[in-house]
Amino acid sequence: MLAGSLTKRITLSKFKIIRDDLGGEKVITEKVSEVWAKAEAISNRKIRTAE
Repeated sequence: MLAGSLTKRITLSKFKIIRDDLGGEKVITEKVSEVWAKAEAISNRKIRTAE
């Protein structure tokens, strides 16, 4: 893939469960990486017919 086609900056993240002192849980997102990517719209028809 050519670097010139990577025109969008995206952030990859993951879910993380944090527990407080009383045992309660809170779900947060944690940043894993930030990368350049090629993003393009896809029609619903293409999604339904993809194998």
